[in-house]
Amino acid sequence: MSSLIAHSSVPAVLVACLALASTPFATDTGSPGADPAAPRAADLQDRDASGDDEGPERALTDEELASIEKGRDTFRDILVAAGIRADLPGDWRNFVFWRDVAGVRYDELETYSTKLKGPGNPWRINHLLPRFLFADGRGRGYLLQELVVRVDDEGTLGPQFKREVGAGDIYWYEVDGKYDRNEEGVMAAQRSYLGEYFYGLFPHATTLFDPQIRYLRDERSGNRTYEVYRFVVSAPFEAQYGHFARSFNAFVNPRTKRIEQLQFIDPYNEKNTVVVKYTHWVRVDVPPEQRAAFEARIEEDIAGFEGRIGKDSADRLREYVAAHPEVIPSYVVFPSRRIVFDSNGGHEREFLSEDFHLEPLPPEAIEPPWQSGKSFTSPYRSDYFDPDPEESEGGSRSERGAGGSQGGGRSDG
Repeated sequence: MSSLIAHSSVPAVLVACLALASTPFATDTGSPGADPAAPRAADLQDRDASGDDEGPERALTDEELASIEKGRDTFRDILVAAGIRADLPGDWRNFVFWRDVAGVRYDELETYSTKLKGPGNPWRINHLLPRFLFADGRGRGYLLQELVVRVDDEGTLGPQFKREVGAGDIYWYEVDGKYDRNEEGVMAAQRSYLGEYFYGLFPHATTLFDPQIRYLRDERSGNRTYEVYRFVVSAPFEAQYGHFARSFNAFVNPRTKRIEQLQFIDPYNEKNTVVVKYTHWVRVDVPPEQRAAFEARIEEDIAGFEGRIGKDSADRLREYVAAHPEVIPSYVVFPSRRIVFDSNGGHEREFLSEDFHLEPLPPEAIEPPWQSGKSFTSPYRSDYFDPDPEESEGGSRSERGAGGSQGGGRSDG
């Protein structure tokens, strides 16, 4: 319980009560993680990479239990630093607010570059793709992509809007307002939407996918020492075209408690390591109605603990939260720049995200059109990086459509 003691400002009786109420961390019973001195690829090539453990069950060693406890405690601190968990002791699963987020939206620009052969090995930009995500804390939402296509036989170019939608277990896509449900297109839409949801809203979205995290080692990179953890989620997510993973090496900055890099083995080439690198973040203020939802989550969690810790202890916890409102986050931190590349080199995807707003996802945005008989038109598009000339003085349409409450967030790189 060393992690609970670290919250010295919390009364000891509440620490003890929450220790009893905390949900146990779901531990593995298979082989331990790779030896800390082993190559990076070896860390990733164990039973976590496939999700299967065919070996006999056995008791975990003290070292393995310590690595799991350190991972659990660190992930809780990561969520607190990201503003999506109350700064209270207990397991990371306690007081997590992500499912209560009514909606978040942002503009994004994807830049795909390749390295050319020749003197100096220059880079060439293959495409620029404006994207727009609007989603809630339960994984529902849509990804809007603005493509440039030929609109007639003469080769005239024009815009095409593709909306990929996730509504629980239902996925579909729409092109210029017309939906399609062919199997191949739906699978592509699911991969694209969930990939952006997972990596674009990292680490918040991970809480929906049963994450498990264990400490591996400390590793020096450049002028910084990182804590390296094995990070495993319940389903694979696409980081770059066709490359999926559910088991990563996560490089955590011990000062900021941010995961600055994810690494996984290329599923098509085990000698190639794919890297997702986060370099910049933005802080977005939590609006009053969203903070009220967070406060309701705290009360709901305390009420759930009451049967285990007793009414008196639960009331003391309520009193503590009421006297220390700062334990409930007033802002949320989102990544605003990530780069995806691999150890083979030769190509790179950069994602710049801006104009973040916390506002409810419209219910009609995820209504299946074959049931509602209606076609949803996104009130926003990804115009942050390419506003209309006449709007250069007053901000983009996305900024003015937000109601002026969030202002696009503050840089926190």
